Amino acid sequence: MAVPTYTYGKLGINLAKSLVSDLSAAGSDIRVMLLANTYVPDQAGHDSVADVVANEITGTGYTAGGAALANKSVITDGLYSRFKANNTEWSSSTFSARYAVVYDNTPALAADKKLIAYAVFDTVKSPENGTLRLEWNTNGIVVLEAITTITS
Repeated sequence: MAVPTYTYGKLGINLAKSLVSDLSAAGSDIRVMLLANTYVPDQAGHDSVADVVANEITGTGYTAGGAALANKSVITDGLYSRFKANNTEWSSSTFSARYAVVYDNTPALAADKKLIAYAVFDTVKSPENGTLRLEWNTNGIVVLEAITTITS
């Protein structure tokens, strides 16, 4: 399932203050957790895992905290910086999820684990001993664009 992602509003300031780990570094633990349909995204207000963890799903084939993103990279091309990773999947799974949240799991405390982006599924996904596969946008999970023109 291809999923568009939306960045959390505080991502820029968290990157600028080095509150988010190097997204592509081997030692950084960038993960995607699944949330139930009870979650209400708040792009401006939500900042850390502590803001969303109460909505995390449980179920067969799903581990609390979600799955680590594999083959993370940050590339630049022209005016764009792109954070990419391999697609993520949970196989032999039975659960229900509506959202996926990408976050930095490197810090120890939930309040320090900064949110990066989230995806909204078109419907609640409920594999029954099946596979849920997130196919990240080929442009990137997060795409930052430089401003080229300023008008007044």
